[in-house]
Formats: sequence, C-alpha cells, structure tokens
Amino acid sequence: MKQLIKIAHENHNIEIDIDIFNDPKNNVLLSDSYYSLINGYQRALEIAPPGSERFQPGISLQELDSLFFLESNLSSSIFQTIISIEKRFKTTLQYVISKHMGVLDVSEYLNWNEKFYLSQHHNDVVPIIKKLSQLATGYYYNDNLIQGSPIPEKKDNVSESLKSHRAVGNVPPWILVNDLTFGDSIRWYQSLQPFLKQEVIYLAFPNINFQNRTEHRFSNRMNLEFVKIALKLLRHFRNGIAHGDLINKIEISPSFELHWGHISKLIDLNPIMTRREFDLGVGKNDLLSLYIVIYIMSDYRQFFLLKTQTVSILEMLNTIFNSVDISYVRRTLSMPSKFSERIENLEK
Repeated sequence: MKQLIKIAHENHNIEIDIDIFNDPKNNVLLSDSYYSLINGYQRALEIAPPGSERFQPGISLQELDSLFFLESNLSSSIFQTIISIEKRFKTTLQYVISKHMGVLDVSEYLNWNEKFYLSQHHNDVVPIIKKLSQLATGYYYNDNLIQGSPIPEKKDNVSESLKSHRAVGNVPPWILVNDLTFGDSIRWYQSLQPFLKQEVIYLAFPNINFQNRTEHRFSNRMNLEFVKIALKLLRHFRNGIAHGDLINKIEISPSFELHWGHISKLIDLNPIMTRREFDLGVGKNDLLSLYIVIYIMSDYRQFFLLKTQTVSILEMLNTIFNSVDISYVRRTLSMPSKFSERIENLEK
C-alpha cells in the first residue's frame, strides 16, 4: 500500500496526507482500488500535455476517494432511472406484439411475416428472430429459421419462469421479454414494421410528440429517428455503468449523438443551451445529452429524483474541490458548465 501511495505522489502529483501514509486503517486504497482512483480519473484531471499522467496541482488521494464515492452514487441513480425506462419499453413492446401478432411463440409472434417484420434481408431481422426462437423453445434454429437440435442444459441460461412455460408448450411475449437484455429488446423493436414501432413509441413515451402539417404523431418519421438514437444512448450508458465504467470512460459514438432538429422540437432549448454550444458538443454527446433523453422518455417523478440527487452531489463536489478549478472535476463526469442550472431549466 505504501508503495502505491508513493507512486501516486511521485509519478502523478497526488497530494498525500501523512496520517494516511502511516496508518493503514485510514488508507482509502483499502476501499477503492488504485486503478479506480488514479487510472480512472487520470485522463480527465491531468495537466498538459495529454498523456503526462500528472494530475492538476492540489488534488489529494482523499479528494479522489470522495469523487469516486459521489460518482458511484450518481451512477447508481442514473442506472436505476434507465432501468425504469427499459422496463416500460419492454412492457409496451410485448403488449403491442401480443395485440397484433398473437401470443403463440414460433407459430405466431416469432414467425417471420412481412406484415409485421421488416424484410428478411434486413441485417438484424433473422438473427433476432432466431435468437428469440431459441430462447422460447430451448432448441437451436438455423438461418432459415428451421428448428434444430436441443440446446445443452449448461448453455441454456434462462429463467425458471420461462422454462415452466416451455414445459406447457408455449412462451408468450410477456414471459419471453423478461429474459431479454435491453439490447435484444431494442433489436426486436427495430426488426418490426414502422407502424408497430410507432405504436410502441405512442404508448411508452408520450412526451415524444413531433408535430407537422402532413403527418399525425402516430406516424411521424421523426419519432422513429429520435427513438432509435435515444435507445442507443440509454443502452450505452446503462451497459457502461453496469460494467463499472467511470462516466468519463464511456465514449459516445457519433451514432448516439442527439440531433438539434429533433430535441429542439420536443423541448424549449433556449434556457438550456445555444445552438453554438450544441455544435461544440454541449447536450450532444455528453452527460447532458443523457439527461435530455431521460427527461423526454421517463416519468416526471423519475427525472425529478435524478435531478435532485445530481444537484446535491454537485454541491458536495464544489465544497470538496474548492481549491481546484471545478471545470476539471466536471470533466470527470462529462458535464458542461452550469450543469445544475441546465437540468433545472429542462423542467421549465
């Protein structure tokens, strides 16, 4: 432990309290790993040039420990909020599929039909129906969606509830959906014909209400465009947090970035950010972009709880790092300046 503390001080410019160095009981590295504190925040808090691996002056090991503690609590709150959106999405998805496509697994709702599913030549249609059929039946399926041999028990990792429905000869959509990852649920949704996707959006996310002169909200193409991006963004943050990634380590792909033409039609952006700020990345590919999606797609109560905890955590960070340029601390959370004010203004 002492050697790690010495490396943190000499190689990374981390201030060390002599009591922590001499008393193992006070050593923060017993509760948080060296990798989490030093390597986890190094990129966001290092001084120029990039790659110097030396932190901004005045940052202590105890402060990094406090930052990690507060970020862990923020990540937990974000994760639970995304889970609640995921549950509503899955529930609505199975409802729409049951309503239009039936409740019998391989003979109805998992039977490829161009009335309900996109063309079989679409990249993701056959693979997801194949995977869902295997989950529902416990048998392998080939690329022609023909049943093959049984899946070995050691590879058949499904819930007891699903197994019990298999035993009586059918797994309905509301049982199958509980065994799906968020990613598989999204792939299933994306494989559907647009009119089914539109109904899922209409029921699951009533705040997504694009208006124009030629299209009803129930068939507006912008619904599909925005939700496709938003679901990717939610899933990306969900999986990153679930795997223990720090927020500054969650990279945003261009395919996950929000479009001004979408969000400016759903919320008033004037008190949140300017178009120039957006073009520079504010609310486009940062934590604010996630909060915008959560605000649009979640229950008001969920966003209120997340916002309240976020503001409280930022106030604590300002107090802890009062001697450090707070912009560097915000960078660890991929937050733009005035983050509290921006998310407060989302509700206005």
